[in-house]
Amino acid sequence: MGFFAHLSNLSKVDLVYHGKNYLVGGFMTQGLAFVSIPILTRLLDPDDYGVLSVFTAFVAVFSILLGLNFHGAVSRKYYEKDGTFGPFLFTSHQFIRLAGLGGLLIFGFVVAPLGEFFEVPWIVVLAGLMVSYFTITFNIYLAYLQASLQSRRYAWFSFAQALGILVLGITMILCMDNNRYLGKIAAQTIVGAFFAVLAWRQLRKVWTRQWDWRYVRYALQLGIPLIPHTLSTFILASSDRIIINQLETSWKTGLYSLAYAVGSLILVFITAANNAWVPIFFQHLNAGEHASIQKKSDAYAILVVTLAFLISLFSKEVVMVLASPAYFEALALVPVITLGSVFIFLYQMCVNYTFYLKRNIWISVNTLICGSLNIALNYLFIPRRGYQAAAWTTLASFILLFILNYITARRLMAGKVMGFVFKFVILILSILLYVIYFSSNSSDLVWWKDFCIRVLFFILFLILLFIIWRKNIRSNRNSGVNI
Repeated sequence: MGFFAHLSNLSKVDLVYHGKNYLVGGFMTQGLAFVSIPILTRLLDPDDYGVLSVFTAFVAVFSILLGLNFHGAVSRKYYEKDGTFGPFLFTSHQFIRLAGLGGLLIFGFVVAPLGEFFEVPWIVVLAGLMVSYFTITFNIYLAYLQASLQSRRYAWFSFAQALGILVLGITMILCMDNNRYLGKIAAQTIVGAFFAVLAWRQLRKVWTRQWDWRYVRYALQLGIPLIPHTLSTFILASSDRIIINQLETSWKTGLYSLAYAVGSLILVFITAANNAWVPIFFQHLNAGEHASIQKKSDAYAILVVTLAFLISLFSKEVVMVLASPAYFEALALVPVITLGSVFIFLYQMCVNYTFYLKRNIWISVNTLICGSLNIALNYLFIPRRGYQAAAWTTLASFILLFILNYITARRLMAGKVMGFVFKFVILILSILLYVIYFSSNSSDLVWWKDFCIRVLFFILFLILLFIIWRKNIRSNRNSGVNI
């Protein structure tokens, strides 16, 4: 049974139940990242916070290179329901674990040069390698839980690991006087190893101890083509902090990382909601229910744009709550980064069509183009305009990513994709209102007056949004055309 046939057998109750679990679990896990911001920015100065951000980037890229996207192959194989999942799981896990160990040894020889090149201590690079290796088994287990619809266990397992890293990390940081970022890094290494062992023990209950090289080829054929995509996604999301650390200082990396964390708060909602949205989207697409996709995606867009406008408008208060005054310099970058997060949402709306048609190579090509552009723009503008330029170069790259994937989806689906006119109308409305507010110089007023003005702007946005939404509904009813 194929993936989409499997989805069609799920009842709407099942989809809602599992969608709810993924959404709640995503909010809980991502919410811990949100909670950690005010704690870490008060325990760590921008210099230490910057090094920690670079470490996170190392973990992301090494996880891709060592794991070879085998967790995606596990999900895909499970849906085939051909009775070979047990030996496939054993073969693929054993192979990637040994291959990852070989990669760990190879990269181990260049730990010192990498640390010197990226201006971080070699121990940060080594720890990034170790955590990435532990992530292989953890991700394969999560892929199995998601494919087998064990959504509640998936949510709690993810949350428990994130909570363990946060609690142990804070404890170890408080026990250190110098280089306190090492406390968080050590905690992530210890907890990562612990949960890798737990995941391995659970996987042993599922797999069948039978080796077959055909399963290795299957996993490689599915995983390797997506490596350019996942690497380029990492480049888009994290390379700016690595380049800032290399060209500027860890202090400025810390400032930018805080602004990026605040501007990306909306991704907590977007990521969690997308996990719930994809099965529903695939089911509607399988049934040819394009009108339902349009209606629900427009409602989804209203929530995303409203949250983005809210974060941008009140970013000053968010930063004041989340960080110490040492980080306030980066406040102006938050709206730019938030806008970039909105284009990530729009990109996801398009790329789901390409995933549906299993034309993953086009996703890799588009992301590789945008990732390469992002690196080039960062090296061009950061030395000239400072670390603030990274926010604008990343925004430009995300806009291009949306455009390329929209064109790809329209071509592959013969034009039968959701409309984006309404989505862009409300996005442009939010941008115009923010520009008007920013141009009014009301921020020079006393805080409470400025705050009241921003509240009025938000109320005005909601009123105009409601008017546009009502007109969009009438237009769709009269014309029957999705916009």
